[in-house]
Amino acid sequence: MKRQVESSRRAAGRQAAGETTRIPKRVVVTRGLTAGGSPEWRRRLANVVSMNRLVALSCLLAVGCHQEMAVQPNYHRALEPSSFFADGRSSRPIVEGTVARGHLRDDPHLFTGKQGDEYATTFPIEVTEQVLARGRQRYEIFCAVCHDRVGTGNGIIVQRGFSAPPSFHKGSSRGYRPRGQLLPLSDAPPGYFYEVISNGLGSMASYSSEVPVNDRWAIVAHIRVLQLSQTAPRDALPREEREQHFPLGGEP
Repeated sequence: MKRQVESSRRAAGRQAAGETTRIPKRVVVTRGLTAGGSPEWRRRLANVVSMNRLVALSCLLAVGCHQEMAVQPNYHRALEPSSFFADGRSSRPIVEGTVARGHLRDDPHLFTGKQGDEYATTFPIEVTEQVLARGRQRYEIFCAVCHDRVGTGNGIIVQRGFSAPPSFHKGSSRGYRPRGQLLPLSDAPPGYFYEVISNGLGSMASYSSEVPVNDRWAIVAHIRVLQLSQTAPRDALPREEREQHFPLGGEP
């Protein structure tokens, strides 16, 4: 209080002596807004007040907003009961006549490995170097543990006691006997290998959920490469490779 009185006295003394009292800038601005300031300042002040009111109103509406989706039934477990559907099931069957996007199996050759009732003898995809490289990669991931990397049926888990699969080079087909005769796997059609990969056979499980359709055909193409690698004549190799692997014209 004492300081305020002294400050007022000093200001009165300066006014009596003809001195100008210095008013802080922020006080001038406040006076211009509240005490008949310029029209521009009054307009800005009105805009600020309107914006504050709008923000406050939006907050009130957001708090009072209620969505029906917030209270709808939620089913987090498979086959959980539901009182909404007449059959009491929350998991709904596929609508008749519908097909999931990307799952239209309209090419039996591609998706079943068969042409009519017989195994396909050709590939439904173009066998390129990229396909062969992909097939080798997939084969070494999913197949080599049993069939080994060259297809002789002596993979690492066979060495640990698992039942041995037939050799791709000397073995016979176990699930395909045309005219009741055993067929060497070296002569088995590509569609047969594709079906075994898709559906499994004997102790071999199905790989349809792990290996997509095109990758299965790529694996079959790589199996054909393995078979050819064990039986192809030396003259079938390009000259550069013959000189590399058979430098003296004999065995490598």
